[in-house]
Amino acid sequence: MDGCTLASARYTAHARVLAESFLAHNPGARFWVLDVDGLSEGEFFSGAGGIGDVQLLTLADVGVDEAEFHRRATIYAAHALAGSLKAPLLRTVLARTAGAAVYMDADTCVYADLAELGRLAAEHALVFSPHVLTHSGQQEFVPQLEENLVLGGVFNTGLLAVGPGAARFLDWWATRTARHSIFDAGSQRSQDQGWLTVAAALFGHHVLADPGCNVAAWNVMHRDVIWDGERATIDGGPLRHFHFALGFDPQQPQQLGSSPQPAWVPALGDRPGVARLAREYAARLIRHGYRQAWQRPIRYAAMPDGAPIEPWMRPVYRSALIEAERTGALEPPNPFTHGEHRFLGWVRLRFVDGYEPLLDEIANALGSEYANRAGHGRAALELGWALARGADVLAQRDDLLRRVGELERVRDEAVAWAQREAAGRGQAEAGVLERDALIRELYARLG
Repeated sequence: MDGCTLASARYTAHARVLAESFLAHNPGARFWVLDVDGLSEGEFFSGAGGIGDVQLLTLADVGVDEAEFHRRATIYAAHALAGSLKAPLLRTVLARTAGAAVYMDADTCVYADLAELGRLAAEHALVFSPHVLTHSGQQEFVPQLEENLVLGGVFNTGLLAVGPGAARFLDWWATRTARHSIFDAGSQRSQDQGWLTVAAALFGHHVLADPGCNVAAWNVMHRDVIWDGERATIDGGPLRHFHFALGFDPQQPQQLGSSPQPAWVPALGDRPGVARLAREYAARLIRHGYRQAWQRPIRYAAMPDGAPIEPWMRPVYRSALIEAERTGALEPPNPFTHGEHRFLGWVRLRFVDGYEPLLDEIANALGSEYANRAGHGRAALELGWALARGADVLAQRDDLLRRVGELERVRDEAVAWAQREAAGRGQAEAGVLERDALIRELYARLG
């Protein structure tokens, strides 16, 4: 049985601690780390001597070439990007080991052997870890927590094991997470994780029922870690694996997640066993270079020139890429392969693809000479933007065009916000309609 994780430069310390803890409790095993930021072995292992047999993998090792990674880095922000790489990583590690492969998120830690997990994976091919194993009861229904569990899916991909016979599932999962590792509360899509709920109906699997595995903030509301000297137990058995999710900050180990915490996350003052676990884990992270690692930028959150990839740009690019791959058309440019200027020019035009009639109105309102030069669609838009910057337009029309641009920006932000915040979608859409009406009024004044 081998263990594995994937990590960006920011999560180097987390990966070191996980590798160290896994190897300490599973002698004879190897541990594999997929580095998504292109660190050298010297950079990854600097100051981490003695953690055991750790093998560093590159994107090319797991079958993701540079061009494909650039596409995914444009489609996805950091968390979803990682989710799109779990299947390729597991597929690679499984091919290199004689037994099972266990994937763990980098922000987890191992406290006892996982041999049984390896045995189950060898027997059943797939072992899925549920978010919870017991319910709180009807009288203690916690809507915030349980509704989040419905949205997040039955199984948690922070701990997942595969064995011989899992190749068909891994190919299936890899295909779907390459382009569909997205989070959308409105359609209950939860990145790579939601696909496991579907997979459970399609592939034979085993549900891990060990209460000591994948222990996390979402399942310690009614239990605590008990310490017997240096040995941690929970529910009468060994604590094997803890998931420090929700943005745990080792510089604030007095709480399980970043602030503000969800109401259902227990206060560590009420969980002294978990509190000790958090303090010790925080100290290990800092000892393995957390402060230095966390200062590194999120490499693919910005374009090569440092300009951020705005959240609305990602779904625009993703939609166009999927359509191009479906039809065989030329793929859209992305900032990492084709450069930020080409990408920005493309995405700006693509975002307003549905407003062709409106663009014709702009050209006509600016005068017959400009309408003839502009023609229709994108050309009209490009000319309109140029004119809005002051080229060949009377001062009063310039002012109106600037105001149109400002209103369109506000409208676009409202649309993006509505997409992210499903609960407030109705209010945001009303704001969009109100601003659109004002924009049309200003266009009328241009004439």
